[in-house]
Amino acid sequence: MEDDGELDTDCLNFAAALTNHATGGECILVRGNGQFGAPRCAEEAPPPAAIDQVLTEEVPEESDSDWELILTQIPGEVERAFLSLPIDGGTVSFDEELLGFGYINQHTNVFAEVEPQTFSESLLGIDVDIRAIPVNYRFDFGDGTSRSSLDPGGPTTLYLPEERDIPALDVETPTSHIYLDTGVYQVEVTTTFIGEYRLPGADWSPISGAVDIPATPGEADIWRPSHRHVSGACREARHWGCSGPVEIGPGDRPPKVFAEEYDSNGRHIGSQHP
Repeated sequence: MEDDGELDTDCLNFAAALTNHATGGECILVRGNGQFGAPRCAEEAPPPAAIDQVLTEEVPEESDSDWELILTQIPGEVERAFLSLPIDGGTVSFDEELLGFGYINQHTNVFAEVEPQTFSESLLGIDVDIRAIPVNYRFDFGDGTSRSSLDPGGPTTLYLPEERDIPALDVETPTSHIYLDTGVYQVEVTTTFIGEYRLPGADWSPISGAVDIPATPGEADIWRPSHRHVSGACREARHWGCSGPVEIGPGDRPPKVFAEEYDSNGRHIGSQHP
């Protein structure tokens, strides 16, 4: 306000702007008798929301009906995911010291090495654990015969009556096989897996259906034992039974278990172990 009692225009404009900002409405100042009056507003702005109300607002969660719908869809999604999982079918194995070596008309031990496997998948926005469990093993022994077993088998030493560090030939096991002819046979195993799934914080639930997964095959090398009477210890390699543990014929190769004792021409060079 100026000294002569007249309102200063700049001051008036400033006060009007200040009042307008504070109320949020369109207001003018009423002047009377050289004094500022109360602002007269075209309309009043709604009061601002309390800050604690703003901070406590939450994003709406899925309704119970939405969650129930997801739960009805999860089993089907899990079944489809189970069929496409990269399940490891394991390997066909033999006793480590024999490497598939065996004799005709005797038990050759073969077994499957495969383990349960667990996978984590995101289905319908939910993290789901899926477990593949081996339950059945179909052995194809490569000679036209096959057999299914609930037991994957194991090393021969597991089935001997006494503890032995070295596996024995001709020991019957749940998965051993008797070959009737010599030769190298590719042995295959197909493992049947069933599944279970688990939602966060829940127990395991079964999955409908099953999946068959092949194992990495192995080779059974079957030979014929031969017996003769001899007069004494070997003196020359050309004598019978003196050319190594096996007799290599034309086109034959030594079995893996004795491979290091023969050169590329099939001549016995002796064990390379000290």
